[in-house]
Amino acid sequence: MAHDKLEQPRERRAYLEIARGLNKQALQDWQEGRAAEAEPLLRRALALRVKALGPAHPEIAQGLNDLAMCLESQGQYSEMEPLLKRALAIYERVFGDEHLAIARVWNNLGLLYKNVGRYGDARQAYERALALYEQFHGPRHEDTARVLNNLGMLSYRQGLYADAEILLNRAMSLRENLLGAEHPDTANSLNNLAMLYYSQGRFERAEPLYRRTLTIYETLLGAQHPKMALALNNLAMLYEDQGAYEQAEPLYRRALAIQEQALGVGHPATASSLNNLAMLHGKQQHYAQALPLLKRALAIYEQALGVEHPDTQQVRENYTHLRQVAGDAQN
Repeated sequence: MAHDKLEQPRERRAYLEIARGLNKQALQDWQEGRAAEAEPLLRRALALRVKALGPAHPEIAQGLNDLAMCLESQGQYSEMEPLLKRALAIYERVFGDEHLAIARVWNNLGLLYKNVGRYGDARQAYERALALYEQFHGPRHEDTARVLNNLGMLSYRQGLYADAEILLNRAMSLRENLLGAEHPDTANSLNNLAMLYYSQGRFERAEPLYRRTLTIYETLLGAQHPKMALALNNLAMLYEDQGAYEQAEPLYRRALAIQEQALGVGHPATASSLNNLAMLHGKQQHYAQALPLLKRALAIYEQALGVEHPDTQQVRENYTHLRQVAGDAQN
């Protein structure tokens, strides 16, 4: 019996050591754009932690949060909410309602709700996260900047451009001052502000921000990172809207190749690139090239986001419209 008591702590330590090693490798893979490789490592690490610590330890909550965000980066949203709510329940039971770990989970819930079109829930979650971050860190901290950026992008999604510009500029200013001009988070803010300017038709302000974003991402993250694809897509859209189709097409193709390789053929970001390339072909009346791309994009969105999601509905409208135009062109 005494022997068993000695062995149990040893087993727990062994489980934790393996779990932490797996988690470290998973986070490295994830940060380098290999989320699909990171996911099974995170699941194994979480299972080992539960064996060692039980289901209600703060380290379990951290594992749940990490797994949820790895799924988010792959566009797999259906499992995220229960994971994040489990993490939130553990943290609240251990720490109470006010803790930095709780702020992180609220921020991540906000990101999930924004991605699936639950904008009211997203705003409430972000505002709870912001209140906690400002309480613990004050108004000048990178965590505060992150939530300001997320609130700005939510306002952008809702068409609240004046609010979005204020929030995104605040986030970018904080990031430049706290992290420096050549940091991935600063590049993220530059990209988001450029997206806002693009949506307002302020192309002369958007283009240099997109180019700065691309330079920072390529230097710091490498040419094949998923964030490069996002920036390439955005610059391509800007060229397309100015009628520079020959400049736009290679950027769209490069972005699509990166996303298919890094994120997979069933990721919503891949669908977005397929849609963008298809609509460019449509403007050039290359319908035979456009329609198969839109069909692929629609199938991905329906599977990943559901048939009622705004992005799914938009691609369905694009597909229906181009089919009709292509049919008219043949008659």
